[in-house]
Amino acid sequence: MQAIAMDVADHDAVDRAATALHGVAIDILVNNAGTSGPGGGHEAAQFQGLQHMDYAVWRDILEINLLGAFKVATAFRDQLAASQRRLLVNVSSDLGSVAQNGTGNIYAYRTSKAGLNMMTRGMAVEWPHLVVIAVAPGWCRTDLGGIEAEVAPADSVRAQQELFERVGPVDSGRFLDRFGQVVPW
Repeated sequence: MQAIAMDVADHDAVDRAATALHGVAIDILVNNAGTSGPGGGHEAAQFQGLQHMDYAVWRDILEINLLGAFKVATAFRDQLAASQRRLLVNVSSDLGSVAQNGTGNIYAYRTSKAGLNMMTRGMAVEWPHLVVIAVAPGWCRTDLGGIEAEVAPADSVRAQQELFERVGPVDSGRFLDRFGQVVPW
């Protein structure tokens, strides 16, 4: 196993990492770039609302959650295509579901994850030889989710690992929760 440091917002660093792993087959690429801005998810509502939008933070969130994820996926596509499993997982969020948005607010984070979902669907169409899915891991107790979150990270990861063993070509382009249930777009 080899560890390579990589900041997804630094596209040159992503290219260097992909070059370092040239010729190495990657069975499952978990594209887990995520930020809701300074202070984590709990404070995001304070600077991502209709009355108080911090546009610089919004740009940073889009750079990491959407553009960085796009760069990683495209940089490592050949390594995924060279594997037997060929699974690209874009870690999304229930907050990226247009259908489930009943509260508004947190626009920067929500739009970044909704964009990631659209990207996932497009990649599934253009890369039919790969399985490309978006996964909502649940509201996890992390820096992003906060201590009030419902799900322990280890429990979410365990459920996702089980999901990754079950998904196949029929699932490509879908938005799923950690248990494999379809999340509405």
